[in-house]
Amino acid sequence: MTGHFLGIDGGGTHTRAVALGPHGQLLGVARAGGGNFQVLGLAGLVQLFAGLQAELQVALLLDRKSTRLNSSHT
Repeated sequence: MTGHFLGIDGGGTHTRAVALGPHGQLLGVARAGGGNFQVLGLAGLVQLFAGLQAELQVALLLDRKSTRLNSSHT
């Protein structure tokens, strides 16, 4: 398997996103409010996805820092 994968489950009450690495390892999880296009419209969905992206980026950065710290102690 190559590349990274992003899964998004958008519903009326909440939205979840997961980022997976090339070997299926979980890289990050993000949560947000409802993702109903008919309620939010295009601008609202863009804002929702931007928030998910920011949350995933923070999770990935924290994971990288944690991995570096753990590997430096071994």
